[in-house]
Amino acid sequence: LTGELPFPITDCSDGSSNEQCRLKFKPGTLQLSSIQTLQQCHVDVKKYKAHIKSMHEPVMTSISHKHKMIYHYLPKSASSTARHAMFDHLEGKDYALPFDTKMNLVTTHNYAMISFIREPLKRFYSSYDEAFYRMGPWMGEGEIVRNQPNLRLHYQSVKHKIDKYPYLYEGMKEINDFRKMFCPKEVLDTGVFMA
Repeated sequence: LTGELPFPITDCSDGSSNEQCRLKFKPGTLQLSSIQTLQQCHVDVKKYKAHIKSMHEPVMTSISHKHKMIYHYLPKSASSTARHAMFDHLEGKDYALPFDTKMNLVTTHNYAMISFIREPLKRFYSSYDEAFYRMGPWMGEGEIVRNQPNLRLHYQSVKHKIDKYPYLYEGMKEINDFRKMFCPKEVLDTGVFMA
């Protein structure tokens, strides 16, 4: 990235394929704009096709039958806030429903369906931040998972996927290391995020 090899790498100096010659860098160390970074991304549609649900596969949905309202869940787009609002204020409940079932409620039973969207780059970065946090070494032991054995077991079952990239968590072993790295000083000093 500093001029040693063109970016993106089309072939490695030793003749190996691009897959074997991945660049390794710590998050936040690249001097690229958000758009330049995303231009380097490649998605193998065959590998990730399972991430895109068909209309017939059930997905998380919150429904208030009293108010005839359906919240169509989009991760990283105010989904937790919307679900809490459905529970706390609209007497909603969670269901796993396919999209065509939700559309049936809209068209034949006069339900309203709502959803929230988010600017795509912010949604992508928010998703990365959450994954980075959830895969940190602090999820294997320590205060954050002390009373959450299922969370600790999940981390242990997927930990092998990040062991190949130890530089991602360099210098961070506990949740306080993460906080010191990413939280603003005023939050660390006061414990208050937004006054």
